[in-house]
Amino acid sequence: MENKSSRIVGVAIPKPLETIFDYQVPAGMTMPGLGSRLRVPFGKGELIGICVETKSVSDAGQLREIAEVVDSESMVSADLLDLALWMAKYYHHPIGETLFTTIPPDIRKGKPLKLDKPRCWTINSSNSPTNRAPKQKSLYELIGKRPGISSEEISAAGFSLNTIQTLERDGRVKAIEPIQNETKEKSIDLNAEQKWALKALNDRKAGYECFLLDGITGSGKTEVYLQAIESVIGTGRQALVLVPEISLTPQTYQRFSNRFPKTGLMHSGISHHNNLQTWLKCKEGKIDCLVGTRSAVFAPFQNLGIIIVDEEHDSSYKQQEGLKYSARDVAVKRASQKKIPIILGSATPSVESINNVQNGKYSLLTLRTKADNTRLPSHQIVDLSNGKVIDGFSSKTLAAITEHLSKQNQVMIFINKRGFARTLFCTSCGWKANCVRCEARTTVHTNPDLLICHYCGWKERLKTQCPECQKPDLISLGQGTQKLEATLRKHFPLTPIFRIDRDSTKSQNQFAETLREINDGKSCILVGTQMLSKGHDFKKLTLVVVMEADVGFNTIDFRGPEKSAQQILQVSGRSGRHNDKGEIILQTYDANNPILLSLIRNGYKSFAENELQIREKMRFPPFRPMAIIRADAKSAGTAENFLSSINHKLSDYETLGPAPALISKISNRYRFQLMILADNRRLLDQALTTVQASYKKAGSAGLRWSIDVDPLEI
Repeated sequence: MENKSSRIVGVAIPKPLETIFDYQVPAGMTMPGLGSRLRVPFGKGELIGICVETKSVSDAGQLREIAEVVDSESMVSADLLDLALWMAKYYHHPIGETLFTTIPPDIRKGKPLKLDKPRCWTINSSNSPTNRAPKQKSLYELIGKRPGISSEEISAAGFSLNTIQTLERDGRVKAIEPIQNETKEKSIDLNAEQKWALKALNDRKAGYECFLLDGITGSGKTEVYLQAIESVIGTGRQALVLVPEISLTPQTYQRFSNRFPKTGLMHSGISHHNNLQTWLKCKEGKIDCLVGTRSAVFAPFQNLGIIIVDEEHDSSYKQQEGLKYSARDVAVKRASQKKIPIILGSATPSVESINNVQNGKYSLLTLRTKADNTRLPSHQIVDLSNGKVIDGFSSKTLAAITEHLSKQNQVMIFINKRGFARTLFCTSCGWKANCVRCEARTTVHTNPDLLICHYCGWKERLKTQCPECQKPDLISLGQGTQKLEATLRKHFPLTPIFRIDRDSTKSQNQFAETLREINDGKSCILVGTQMLSKGHDFKKLTLVVVMEADVGFNTIDFRGPEKSAQQILQVSGRSGRHNDKGEIILQTYDANNPILLSLIRNGYKSFAENELQIREKMRFPPFRPMAIIRADAKSAGTAENFLSSINHKLSDYETLGPAPALISKISNRYRFQLMILADNRRLLDQALTTVQASYKKAGSAGLRWSIDVDPLEI
């Protein structure tokens, strides 16, 4: 007979608590496996927890009993459980919250793990939806073009389950048995550099190895990924491909699914149900290749064989809320645990990755030739301080736009600021429109005419007279995407103009539809933010204009120059990707900026090496590890005093602060931060462990604080 005292399990609870809670398994109940979900009493109610250990004794005293074992088998595999435990320790985050971050929302809620029957769709009626139902009409047209399209492909195109169900209910489409897809696309012949890179990948020794694939834009990194994955799938293993943003998933999914029919897609823009279905397919080995954003790094695999992290430098891989993990770094750790290769790809690698190559942690693969042997785009710095500026554009820039459009090509105007203008200003008394809840200026928006805070979302109607002096002498200063769009419509009234920012593409479907129109190849102008700077392939785009090219180099954030250089080169890389040579115009009021000049004249490699030298002199990452403890409260004193008490406890460590955050007040809460630097990772962990142990239940009511390890934002 089994001893009751031996029937004890440790359960991770989705609460901000460091503790793993012990529970008794009732007599007659099957012992749960590690990684299975349990329904347990907690406080006055019940919660879904995950079994992370079994034990024979507990020092917790009187134990409460498990209410239900939800899963008959482990839902979180041993390797993912180990990964979550490592993350909790590395990022100094509660284990329960860490573990629940790694699983889809439907699983967190205790929903059953049931795989839907595969469904494909075809047109059932010639009665197309009207223009009053644009989503239904777009989906109907897509199914018409691709009969037999799967539910996964429909979801990847940005359409919801509700839309397809509505079309089915109306009799316009019908479900059919899945069509057995064959590989649609054959491998492309590689050039010499690509062959060398692929050979290095295939000839590596068995086990873990991290490769940095440093390839200029258009050098064919994706084809190297595809052929490396092809080799892995050929041995019965699976592949994971990470991209930094949802906007990149439609084209990435299409490219990979064309090569590998059993390709899945996972990101937060897809419904919880569809994400769960992809997760289950992956777990059961029904997916060969998974494409996804940040959270896809936690997807379960039966036999994972390779991980690809595209645009590895991108800050979107770093989660900024809750568990502040880097998907890139977690991917490297997972590859190491699984003893498999990982490829980090970028045209502008992070200085951390370059440093890891230099110290022997990563292996370097380089692609310096465009895959189609086309010429690299030319760069021209246009000095706005000398010469006539017309609506924010130099005469040279307007002439260049006219020339490229006359050749039926496409033009991109890049500015990393949405809205109409940066702020509203009174010329009589100097008043500026500030947010009532933040220490930040509001942004002028049109259609509708509003003042909007981009930090807290606060809105008010656009003012027609100054609230201070009551005079109507209000002007808008600076420019955003809306103003540029209006300006360009004035100068080029016959040219289609597409604005791409968070305001114009609020849904995945909207964004996908806009991209489809652009990719039709008609001459047009694209106006957008960083949403346009990453990974997109516009075949007819030959001119890129970067507004305010120098602005990011003048920031107190030590990562500012790196981020700005990457952004400039990434957006520049959208130009001239095919037959026609590309041209880049960089507009600036500081044409002699030494960083900008060095970047254009000497290239990114030289810039990165210089940046590493500066970081080493400053003793900043990657030469020393860093963490930031952030605190916010309704009073500035509460947040600052809390961090001051932490700083006092860390007198043996190097700290900077406490100091106000760059935006010191958001949503009526004052924000302070304390930076911690250490000579090695062990010392940093010691400091953060001291903080965690001392402040488990810290602070007065209303105080919030968090630890950010390896921060990307200061």
